[in-house]
Amino acid sequence: MVTLKDIRKGSIVIVRGGFGNEAPVKARVDSVQRDIKHGIPGIDYTAITDGDERWAYLEQIERVVMY
Repeated sequence: MVTLKDIRKGSIVIVRGGFGNEAPVKARVDSVQRDIKHGIPGIDYTAITDGDERWAYLEQIERVVMY
């Protein structure tokens, strides 16, 4: 599981949108939040393939490609 110390702004990650139900995409982390929603940590990110800007809980990140 990815933790806050494993990522930072600018990190490249593989993340599943739609609360983990969507296909994984490669994304750039725009910000890291201790409380993205309901007290749960997460990230704001931009999908590399289409430039879509979204947010996700940390549990939706499959892996960190580049710190």
